[in-house]
Amino acid sequence: MTALVTPFCKLDDVGNIARGKSKHRPRNDTILYGGKYPFIQTGDVKHASFYITNYTQTYNEKGLAQSKLWNPGTLCITIAANIADTAILKIPACFPDSIIGFTPYKGKADVRFIKYCLDTYKLQIQSISQGTTQDNLSLEKLRSIYFKIPPLPIQKKSPQSSLPTTTLSKTITAAFPYWRKWLKKSTASGLCACAFQDMRR
Repeated sequence: MTALVTPFCKLDDVGNIARGKSKHRPRNDTILYGGKYPFIQTGDVKHASFYITNYTQTYNEKGLAQSKLWNPGTLCITIAANIADTAILKIPACFPDSIIGFTPYKGKADVRFIKYCLDTYKLQIQSISQGTTQDNLSLEKLRSIYFKIPPLPIQKKSPQSSLPTTTLSKTITAAFPYWRKWLKKSTASGLCACAFQDMRR
């Protein structure tokens, strides 16, 4: 019943959301690279099919010291260059502040469903990121967006993350109609006119 009374919520209501870190300048300083810590960039997120397992650069200890190591299961969301591309970390990795990391609160959200929400409304998210000189999706803008997020049991209608990648892509595709059906049904109840709202003042 609670989900019907309050159909919209922000990402930080259901998980932790924060920007990646790369404090050192210049960013491409060679003293940071060539170690054992994967360093994910916006292009890696864009080219990932669903999970991020491949990367082109690594940090060493100096690189890690000025960054942050994110856990597997973190949803990466690009906010510069490529806006609102998403993929889920399958490995521990660092990423810069051009990527936002989302980790769901236990019992609140399934990271795969949150990815589905962001992918579904990618064009709308990109539209509020348009600027006069350069498109940019800030952390504040992303936090200002209200999504219709169903109860966790409905989110869990997605496939198990332990499935092989080829099987996973097929079963995720099969799960999408169920999620769409829930969104359509709850929207038709008269609670709202759409499943996405930009509530910025």
